[in-house]
Amino acid sequence: MSEIHNILSGLSTDYLPIRVSGVEITWLDYLKAWCQGIDKIEYARARQAGAAHAEVLEANAFGYLGLREYAWLRQAGGPHAETLEAVARRVDPVNYAMSRRVGASHTEALEAHDKRIDLFDYATARARTATHAEALDAHAQGVNLFNYANARQYEGSRTHEQALEICLKRIPLWTYLTEMHGRPDASHAEIVEAILASAESERLGE
Repeated sequence: MSEIHNILSGLSTDYLPIRVSGVEITWLDYLKAWCQGIDKIEYARARQAGAAHAEVLEANAFGYLGLREYAWLRQAGGPHAETLEAVARRVDPVNYAMSRRVGASHTEALEAHDKRIDLFDYATARARTATHAEALDAHAQGVNLFNYANARQYEGSRTHEQALEICLKRIPLWTYLTEMHGRPDASHAEIVEAILASAESERLGE
């Protein structure tokens, strides 16, 4: 124990413990982290995100994972094992965390990633009322998920089928919204029919 106190006495104040709200971190925890080359701010951030001392050390030794990114993932609701698995699968940590924050489970986020779906677009679709199955269905049909997300919930809310129709028929959203505002009592089917008829009329008139 005297050796530990000797080490502490020689440390800069930069390495001494800092107070973290809601988390009990001992000076010995900080010392062990410092011995692993871990920045005390990043260590404290990871602990505040819910990680145990041993988990922070394991995450730091994991390799291609910064503790800042690790803390983001933990704050998004992912437990330690899920966080390490996501990183091992080379999932973008920021967009993975965003997906988790809008309701996607660990398994759902990984499935979207494995299907080569942009997780930012996936998270945007989930945030705009799409379920996991609906987001995957839209992707499977070749629809841009970001455009689909806007079609789902931008100046009003539309069903999965309605948003798909807008995207698959290549109707610009601004055209749809313009028609919608001009005909507030028209149904979705009537709006789409009017837009397609107008486009066909313009094509024949060329």
